[in-house]
Amino acid sequence: MGFQKVLSLMLLGGLLLYTPAPAQPDISYLSIKLGAIRNLQDDDLSDGKLHALYPEVEIGGNLFTSSIRWGVYGGVWDDGISEALPARDYVTYSYHTYIAGGRLAYVFTEGQSGKQLPLMLGFVTGFSRHYVKARYVAGAGIDGQPGNDFSGEFNTFDFGVQVGIKLFGPLRLLGEVQQFVPINAERDLFNVNRRAYKTGIVIGF
Repeated sequence: MGFQKVLSLMLLGGLLLYTPAPAQPDISYLSIKLGAIRNLQDDDLSDGKLHALYPEVEIGGNLFTSSIRWGVYGGVWDDGISEALPARDYVTYSYHTYIAGGRLAYVFTEGQSGKQLPLMLGFVTGFSRHYVKARYVAGAGIDGQPGNDFSGEFNTFDFGVQVGIKLFGPLRLLGEVQQFVPINAERDLFNVNRRAYKTGIVIGF
């Protein structure tokens, strides 16, 4: 098991064990985020088209304590590839992916004196399921055969960092970096670490 997977498991275990003030879990926020995610194109053959627009919606709340928050989320991305990439003996595909997952976040909102911090800092860990559809665009392999549409699914451990700032009322501005670490990928295509960069609005209620 790689270092990143071990780190993700350690963070998840720590969040579950740290419950200093037992409370009833609730549903208390909705977040809408937009960012960029590393797509499934090959580094060397992608002609620089390595990232896709990634919108994401999450709903969640406090879990046992206001310092630990749970969330479930969904997002979607499409790499927008519509013509052959400039590579010899290469089959070009366009990828479209839905992502659904759950996460826990340990957040710091108060300093040692008990005063509210100007920024919220959070450490996130979780699990995601990725549903991929690949559409054949153009080209042929070294055997001269064209490609075919296909689909697949894979799972990832996820971990990341959040930074938030209160705007006004129930609104908070949030920035997030999330790393996806594959688990038992079914195809070599999926067996790569990927990262998403997101910013958005959190609405508390």
